[in-house]
Amino acid sequence: MKTKLLLLLLFLALGLASIFAQNCTNWAVTPDTQYDVPSSGGIYSAQVTATGQCKFNIFIDNFWLHFDSWGTNGIFYYRVDSNTVGARSGTITILDQTDGGNNVASLTVNQLEGSNSITNDECYNAISLIPSSNYNYITGSTLGATESQPPSSDCSFILATANDVWYKFTATCVNNIVQVQGDSWYDAVLEVEDAPCGNLVGFCEDNTGDGGIETADLNNLTIGKEYYIRVYEVSSSYDSDFEICVQTPNSCPPPETYCNNAITLTPNSSCNYINGSTNNAILTQVTDCNNDYPANYVNAVWYKFTAECEDEYNYKYGEIIKVQSSPGFDAAVQLVSGCNSDGSGRLTLGCEDNTDFGGLKTIEDPYLTIGNTYYIMVYSNNSPGDFQICVTHSCSDGIQKIIDDDNISIYPNPTNNKFSIEIDNRNESYNLEILNTIGQVVLNKKITNNVEQVDLSGQSAGVYFVKLQSGNNTIVKKVIKQN
Repeated sequence: MKTKLLLLLLFLALGLASIFAQNCTNWAVTPDTQYDVPSSGGIYSAQVTATGQCKFNIFIDNFWLHFDSWGTNGIFYYRVDSNTVGARSGTITILDQTDGGNNVASLTVNQLEGSNSITNDECYNAISLIPSSNYNYITGSTLGATESQPPSSDCSFILATANDVWYKFTATCVNNIVQVQGDSWYDAVLEVEDAPCGNLVGFCEDNTGDGGIETADLNNLTIGKEYYIRVYEVSSSYDSDFEICVQTPNSCPPPETYCNNAITLTPNSSCNYINGSTNNAILTQVTDCNNDYPANYVNAVWYKFTAECEDEYNYKYGEIIKVQSSPGFDAAVQLVSGCNSDGSGRLTLGCEDNTDFGGLKTIEDPYLTIGNTYYIMVYSNNSPGDFQICVTHSCSDGIQKIIDDDNISIYPNPTNNKFSIEIDNRNESYNLEILNTIGQVVLNKKITNNVEQVDLSGQSAGVYFVKLQSGNNTIVKKVIKQN
């Protein structure tokens, strides 16, 4: 029995020895040193040889060396980046995966010194990019770059240094797009600024990792203005190459939607809604009703109507504008007087944005001039959407129309603060009221002279109504205070 046991143990030992003999041995890399790689870099190859059952893996701990692919018979390919700094040496390590990942061999790569070709290391030497409807990338690099200003704290990290390079472009659209893609070891940070080494325009992007694409989808740019782009690597210790481009969207809208293309609405005694939408509307620059936002580009649509009546006597409003938002839309509405062919000359008479999504916006603008054309702009500071709109009026036989008497003059009009009321015929006495656009009386006095001076220096800029009443006659004129 003991003899059989000894024979069995001997057999197992011989079997195990045979198995271990199959392990990967006699490793070698040819060549083991790659000398004088030019500063321009390129693709190179080496061959791994060994005895036994081998499974190799490549490990590279250098940002400028990159594994490319395996060939046949143990040949592998690697890429060397271009060099803009001094001579450098890196190591490619071969690992034996059949033996717990132990090092088996290594290849040393020596690259010659490069010349620092970074010309855009400072923002005042920024390279010009030309926006295109295609993604026309150009190659850039931060190799050899230095820090021109500290990293931005607007991104989700704060670095010690930022070896940056600079580009610039002239906006061809209100929403140009900037993209930067790093190579396989490069994690790009993208900033867009509104002046050289100036302030961010709200964009500091680092949403991807190594080799990812950073995109700055810019909005509200000023067409013709120059903007600056800053690029650096997230860790600053892996500076390398990247590609960059500036795109003009195929659907780039003009900077302004002009009110001369407005849809005509007909005022009625009842609200006859028509459907409207700001989806796919082109951009218009507006100032928010409550001045919560600066002048901004929004998707807006325009309507127009002709004023038919004014209900001055009972302080009712001649025309009433109603805009009913859909449940997912928050409309804002502006009533505008004046519209030149280039969209200029607009004067906002009323603005409403006091309800939320799905709400009803109403402008009851007083004392519009009968026969004049007025414009309505519908937009949103949020996402575009659908709405309904109508214009009603309060004209009826029992409502007194405003009388515009040529015997009464107001000058200067517009005025900065003071203006004069001149009455040619003083056979009647008048009571004077000055009203603002929401019907509030800001001044009340008796007219005692042929020429009466009125001072609006304590009032804000806008439209005011001069109401002169004598017996059963009422005369209303309009005056504009500029500042």
